[in-house]
Amino acid sequence: MGIAGLWQWMWSTRPLEVELTDLAPLWLRYNQRFTPIPVPNVVPLEDSPSLENNSADVATKEVSTLRSAVLEPYRDMLERQQAWDGVVKLVEMLDVHGGCPSLVLDHLGVDEESRDLFSFRQILGAVTLRDHTERMTRLVLEECRRVYRDFEPLIPKALVVGLGHDLGKIPVFRKSGLYSKQDHPEISAMKVREVFGEQPPFWLEDALTAIRSHHKYSGRDPFCDLVKRADARAREEEIVAGTKDFRVVPFEEWFHPEELLARIRPQVNVLDRGSKCLAFSYQDVLYCDPDSIFLMVMAMAKDAKVLDLRFSRKTDQEAVLCQVTGQLKNAGLLARDVGDGFYGRRFTITALQGTKAKSMPFHLLPLKLSALGGQPSEFEVRKTGWLQVIEKVEVTS
Repeated sequence: MGIAGLWQWMWSTRPLEVELTDLAPLWLRYNQRFTPIPVPNVVPLEDSPSLENNSADVATKEVSTLRSAVLEPYRDMLERQQAWDGVVKLVEMLDVHGGCPSLVLDHLGVDEESRDLFSFRQILGAVTLRDHTERMTRLVLEECRRVYRDFEPLIPKALVVGLGHDLGKIPVFRKSGLYSKQDHPEISAMKVREVFGEQPPFWLEDALTAIRSHHKYSGRDPFCDLVKRADARAREEEIVAGTKDFRVVPFEEWFHPEELLARIRPQVNVLDRGSKCLAFSYQDVLYCDPDSIFLMVMAMAKDAKVLDLRFSRKTDQEAVLCQVTGQLKNAGLLARDVGDGFYGRRFTITALQGTKAKSMPFHLLPLKLSALGGQPSEFEVRKTGWLQVIEKVEVTS
């Protein structure tokens, strides 16, 4: 239960409930003009090995961009890890079927990415699966270089994940009775497993896990998380190429804690008609509802005309809140330590219900009230309703 639900608990009032996934895309859906623009092909990595000695015995007669850019440069490495034949088959599959849209435009109720990126369907539907796959594969390799000091042994696994991560979007696979009820990452993983047959590389299971989870944040597996970042970066490049309304900027460059505090300040101890409250003060601490903070930071991104797909994907909310909390901690604004990788703590609020005190647990982000400026009395006089009957707030052990 968030702090917005306290009123319902104490007075049995039935508040209006709205899913966050319905709120998150609102500003995107109604504040953007889409113009389908083909996204240009991705160029090979600048530091890729020379392509002058490409072998002529590639499986098909015509060497595709995918082969020349992301396959042939690493042939020796792929062969050493028994992955060459399988990767060639993945590229062949993309050669034949990769002209389809890179976003699933049917079965919207089944495919999670299609629901999350519904506001961008016109732009992303104009990007072919082949182009998106090439872009994503390039970015996976870039992320490997950035995250791992000794990244070269990971290149074959990264190539398989990049090339195979969206095979489940190919219509002929989705229409098959074997796959039609699955989300595209699961279909992709099944197709990649089929491609590598009875003698797969030793790391194939890890690759399949990364494919299945490339729209999910784990926070525990660096490889899976870099795959997800690469996919998001690819989508952001494609959207920015298709609209002039947004730009891609690193989070640290556009998010400013003082701006967030300025947005929170007028909402402190203010109840709306449904008796909901973004943040309340008690003694010297400002207790904030994390869900409300997420929506406020999303509004900051919109006003800055920054494209950050994490605000469109419900699976990214926790990761965004952890990053926001980290920035607030670095600025010295946390009133209580919440621990690395967390965006709040469990607190017990005790309040009067008639003549009796009742306690309930809540998950809240504690900030220093002094960071807002002014005197505590300025915020205290705003309290009405349930805010006036809070007796204590304690950390839940």
